[in-house]
Amino acid sequence: MIEKDKVMAMYRLGIDEETADILSGLSTSQMLVLSETNQLIFQLRFENAEMMKKLTEESRVRDIKQMHTGILLSSLLLDSINK
Repeated sequence: MIEKDKVMAMYRLGIDEETADILSGLSTSQMLVLSETNQLIFQLRFENAEMMKKLTEESRVRDIKQMHTGILLSSLLLDSINK
């Protein structure tokens, strides 16, 4: 995914450019070692309780809500890249 569309991969995986570069540069044996890790570590991308409330509240128009969520997540990614 990173090789095909780096920016989209960064967005979908929630990683920064440096992490994407490291992942894309891993050898097959390094990827195997990484995949054998028996722990899943994740991080929610929402650091703001108000943002979480807005994204989870009822909406009359589902398609617009999905679009707003996408815009919000992409802006968070851009902010993290620009820091």
